[in-house]
Amino acid sequence: MSNVPLMPLSDRPAMARKMIAVWRLHHLSSGEELSVAVWPGEWPDDQPHEVKGVRVVEDDQIGGSGAMLVLGRIGEVWRACYQLCSSLLADMTPDDLAICTAFMEVGPDRDMRLWLHPSPTTGEVPMWDIRKAGR
Repeated sequence: MSNVPLMPLSDRPAMARKMIAVWRLHHLSSGEELSVAVWPGEWPDDQPHEVKGVRVVEDDQIGGSGAMLVLGRIGEVWRACYQLCSSLLADMTPDDLAICTAFMEVGPDRDMRLWLHPSPTTGEVPMWDIRKAGR
């Protein structure tokens, strides 16, 4: 990952706003218990830990430096979108950003589904189902 240019911390609030929009557009919901998770120390000190009314938390379990995860609940299902805060993505609109974002869902059975944007050539949605350990 060292070859990926990360955006400066000062740009992370703008990225969080876009990722919240991606989450809401993709999941067609405002979401309950919505939050934005960033890697510890990767939020500007001079900014509140809240964007668009959504709390921002620092979490070392989200996949490493530069990661941003938006997590929210819709009924009994938890849904997320995940992105790397690369400076290459800084000028993208939420619609364009969604094309290169990973999406996840964890249902009440605790099985997980991961998917990506549909293929521009075939329309196929790359999708993986991950069953809860022990099932």
